[in-house]
Parts: sequence; C-alpha cells; structure tokens
Amino acid sequence: MGKIRSLDELWCYLKAKGHDTKRIWEGIKAIAFKTIAAGTFKMASMAAQHVRRRESIHEIFGFDIILDSKLRPWLLEVNISP
Repeated sequence: MGKIRSLDELWCYLKAKGHDTKRIWEGIKAIAFKTIAAGTFKMASMAAQHVRRRESIHEIFGFDIILDSKLRPWLLEVNISP
C-alpha cells in the first residue's frame, strides 16, 4: 500500500532521485488550468443564478493527482471545498 506524502516530502524525494520536479509541477498546473477552464462557463452560469453579490463569491478546489511510472500527472478527481 502506498504512503501519503506532503508535497515538500515528495519533491525532496524526487529531486534526490534526480527527477525534474519543475516539469512534473508544470504538468500538474496544466491539468488544473485545463480543468478549471473546461468548467468556467458552467460555474459562471450557476453563480449568476444563485449568487446575489458576485464580488463576494469564491471557491476552493482540491485536485487529486496521481503520477504514473513515468512521473506523468493524471487527474483522478476534483473536490469542491476540500
């Protein structure tokens, strides 16, 4: 069974093994950006229907990402208000 690590622990481990953590992080950011972009219209239309004061709305998303054997990031799921 795997171990859950903090992001700092993971980066230290991967750097010690000689892996390019910047490339991995750029891949994770691209996944997050594309996911948010794909849902922007739906989120905006829901906010327009249900929110009275638009300047006060916010949301926090939790992205569950897994790295495959070649350290490519894959999106597992996105949670709201994690």
